[in-house]
Amino acid sequence: MQLSKDNIDTLAKFIYEDANINSLVNVIQNSGDNYVHNYLDFVALETNDKQAQIGLQLHQHVAELDTVFESITMTATDVYDMKACGVDAVEASTSKVIECTKNKLIRSVLSEIYSLGHENYLESFTRFDKLKTWVYKLFSKTYIKSYNVKNNTSLLGKLFLFGNKVAITCRRGSGDICIIGPGLLNKFIDMSMFVHADTVTNEIPGILQYAGNIGAIKIMVNNELPYNDKSIIVMRKSKRDESGLHLVYDKNALSIMTICEVTMAPKVGAKTKHKVFKTDNAKVFIQKFYVNYKENSKLL
Repeated sequence: MQLSKDNIDTLAKFIYEDANINSLVNVIQNSGDNYVHNYLDFVALETNDKQAQIGLQLHQHVAELDTVFESITMTATDVYDMKACGVDAVEASTSKVIECTKNKLIRSVLSEIYSLGHENYLESFTRFDKLKTWVYKLFSKTYIKSYNVKNNTSLLGKLFLFGNKVAITCRRGSGDICIIGPGLLNKFIDMSMFVHADTVTNEIPGILQYAGNIGAIKIMVNNELPYNDKSIIVMRKSKRDESGLHLVYDKNALSIMTICEVTMAPKVGAKTKHKVFKTDNAKVFIQKFYVNYKENSKLL
């Protein structure tokens, strides 16, 4: 399907310029298969007087964009049933494949965020935590280092604590984004400082939902996490000229393909070209921790 310039712009805006995606990563438009990202990062400087000093140094990261395909195939029976209900099968399939393409991108971004957060989580293990991990493995169990919280005030304290840890590691400001699972949302809503968001305009059903704010911290819910997941991500979005997590895409590579086979069953596919990449020290912008409410002896 040949897309007009206006259709390409609309499609690119829907997939890449979403408010929730832009709040997590820098979105960069590029033309071509490769993108050269220049950024500034802090480095330790050697001095003659042996005093510790930190300065900024120019770094470069080359990202190779990946071509991503997403397709939907419908049988002739599906086409006839939808036609009987007055629904255009090709149009419905096109809308669905575009939505699936966007959801796959959101999952890629979240996967990188949780991966970087997990690195910092493991680095926080003490020798005793590592011993516990080894003992738990002997019994085919997983050790989770969690912080006991008695009430919402204690939970809020941990949230601000790890927000300050982001400020210490990245040296650019405290964490202002929090990603939680659906099971923890009620705990945050009960806080007096919580301000609800307009879910009608900010919600992406099934993947990522902007729930509200606690002070300057934006609370986002990853609806694909298990309900009993008690992990919390606290992060800060880096700027374009800094290290961190970035998303680059080629708008000119966007295309929608419609194939009608001999069985009259349409196959609709979408092709995009993008890359979610992380630079060196990208993990300094992200912290991950677990909480455990003491009203139960086990993780909720």
